[in-house]
This record gives sequence, structure tokens and C-alpha cells, in this order.
Amino acid sequence: MPLSPQSGAPSPPGRFLRTSLATALMLILAGCVSAPEPPPVKVSAPVPRGDLQGVASWYGNPYHGRKTSNGEIYNMHGVTAAHRTLPFNSRVRVERLDNGSFVEVRINDRGPFVKGRVIDLSRGAADRLGMLSKGVARVRLIPLQVPRKRAIRWLVLVGGFGNRNKAENFTGQMRNRAPRTRIIRGWHGSAAQYRVQLDGFRSRRLATELTLLLQEKGYEAFLVRVG
Repeated sequence: MPLSPQSGAPSPPGRFLRTSLATALMLILAGCVSAPEPPPVKVSAPVPRGDLQGVASWYGNPYHGRKTSNGEIYNMHGVTAAHRTLPFNSRVRVERLDNGSFVEVRINDRGPFVKGRVIDLSRGAADRLGMLSKGVARVRLIPLQVPRKRAIRWLVLVGGFGNRNKAENFTGQMRNRAPRTRIIRGWHGSAAQYRVQLDGFRSRRLATELTLLLQEKGYEAFLVRVG
């Protein structure tokens, strides 16, 4: 006669089998929830640490269907992103710091031009990270493939000028500091404001120094890679 569970003897075979199946199921589910380790990084060009961690945002309408900075037509339902300094066609793993969820994106646009933000995701990429409703999330970027280009040019983008006269006065002050200057109408979707490109820098260091100097003076200035 088998002993009852209260006697301290082994549990009946049926109960043992149910416990084993439950344990196995928990292990399987844990494996599904856990984010896998990032694939081996294949970086052909160094990327500064400051370009790889910060706040991610996303953009959709009214940019859907417009040209991106590399000439493609932006599809907000795709899995792409805008970054200020990574070369076009770089492939990057974007990982949320609060829950470990991630998505792999291709860089095909420039931005975001908001202080503290490091990457602007397509709507499709943001959806995979579960950040559509909140709009932003702290992330780290893991470069998977960074194309190397022999000729690299940098520009400093400065925005937020209330009218063209202010933009022209600013470019006049910058003529001795920047190889080329250009005034463009529009800033963050507002046609009433203007932005200025200080273009033609071959040295990232010089462009970075000017960016930091302008930021210290209160300008909305951003370092941007061309190409």
C-alpha cells in the first residue's frame, strides 16, 4: 500500500509528473521573455560613446512619404531611424534600458534635433519597442555594421531663428568660422522659423568645438554627419 503524502513519503507519480511539466513550462516561457544576447558587433569605424546612449523618440506624420536625408522616401511603417552622426545604411540595435526590449534599425535619415535625444525611430521601430504611447524611452545603441567612407564631412545645424533677418545676421557672424553657410526655411515643422547650416568641416573635432561653443551661448546647435 503506497504511503500518503502526509507521511513524508515520495509524492504519487501523477503529482510528480505535473510538477515536472509545470517547471519545464516555466523554463520555456522564461527563455522566450528574456532578450537574447546581442549578435557580434562588426564595426568598421569608431563611434563616440556619447552618440550611443540617450533618449529615443519616434516620428510619423507628416513626414511619411517625404524624402529622408539620404534621398529615400520615408515609410513610417518600416524599421528605420534618424541619427545625427552615424553613416547612412549603418545597422544599429536599439535597446530600451528599462526592460531590455530591442529592435534592429537601418539609419537613413538625420535627426533628432532636440537636446538630449540620440535617435529618432520610425513608427514601426517604435512600435516594436512598445514606446508609441509614451513617445520616448531611454536607450543604448549597439552598432552592428557601420560602413566606412573615405571622405567624411561634418556640418553644424543651428535652428530656431524667428525670422530670416536673424538667420542672416547669424551667418554673417559665422563666415570666418565655417567654410560654407546656408539658410533654410523651416524648423520642427514651422515654416515661420529658419535654420542655418554651417557646412564643409572635414574635421569632426573642429565641428564639435563650434557646436559646443554655440550651445554654451544658448543656440540650438547640433553636430551632423554629411553622408
